[in-house]
Amino acid sequence: KVISSGHLFDAGEGWFIPKYVQERFPDLKSVADLPKYKDEFRDPESPDKGRFYGCPAGWSCDVISANLFNAYDLGDSYTYYQPGTGAAQKAALMSEYSRQNNIVFYYWYPTPLVGALDLVELELPDYDEEKYKCLSDVDCQDPQPTDFPVSPAFTALNADFAEEAPQLKALFDNNFIPLDSIYAALAELEESGDEPADIAIWYLNKYPEVWTEWVPEEVAERVQAAL
Repeated sequence: KVISSGHLFDAGEGWFIPKYVQERFPDLKSVADLPKYKDEFRDPESPDKGRFYGCPAGWSCDVISANLFNAYDLGDSYTYYQPGTGAAQKAALMSEYSRQNNIVFYYWYPTPLVGALDLVELELPDYDEEKYKCLSDVDCQDPQPTDFPVSPAFTALNADFAEEAPQLKALFDNNFIPLDSIYAALAELEESGDEPADIAIWYLNKYPEVWTEWVPEEVAERVQAAL
């Protein structure tokens, strides 16, 4: 038997534009606004339409974004661009961003890309479970707009372990990791090329105000002395 412990962070996903794009077009705030701005996101292969950057074919986010794309009838004003791989997706977005081009795209977080770029998430209607269930179905017949759900991340513990080691369970119960520190750790991992274990030590040194809240004071002091 497995039980959940703590609340590490809230993961999410959405449709984004760079902050510099919203500064150029301050009235572009929601997915529903996109048709009015199709000329600003021109697809070089279909110049009469804008380009929306979706997910690689076969990914669940591809099904959801494609259905959401259809829910807004965006096919009249945008092409739905599918990169071949996740790496190609990231490379295309980073390239466009580095040149300060206008882009609109799907992505998820926390990820190094979302942490590294200054982005604005476009507004969607409040999350509706039934509508989202249809968006998640490749055969969805009547896609309707809805926001993506928030996905709480937690630690899974063996129930016997949790009972036999209450002090360790208390540690995991107290775990909470602010998103900004996760983005910083992901960036350090990507830029340094270090192993995850090295980044864990880096995190302990960088964010004592976070992890010292997880453990008793005397434990925190021993860890800091060892660092």
